[in-house]
Amino acid sequence: MKIIPEYALKAEDVRGLMLDRMEKHLTLKTEGCRSRTHQALNLLLKATATGSSLEAVSADSMGSVASNTLREQLNTALPVEGLRQQEAEMNRALQAAIPGGMPRGGLEIAIGTHDEPFY
Repeated sequence: MKIIPEYALKAEDVRGLMLDRMEKHLTLKTEGCRSRTHQALNLLLKATATGSSLEAVSADSMGSVASNTLREQLNTALPVEGLRQQEAEMNRALQAAIPGGMPRGGLEIAIGTHDEPFY
């Protein structure tokens, strides 16, 4: 009896897919003497996937790029003034990853903005 499905995605598959989507759809560029866009995105994905910090993933990368260097490059590449553009790019990247057969209709939700519980 197989416990792991034959066609299950592996972490490396997901990382590769996400890296590909990010490079195709985001205008984010980090070009430094020790860190390029591909490497910066890869380290960000690793930090996100493992719930880790930039310091930890930078240390794991065996000194290829220091966390402060990476943080400085990201701060330069992601200015606050461009937040709406960055959000739109991320949404387009996510939409491009939705398989064609999945429904794309809207979803109605209700949000209560007060702190009183419903009884």
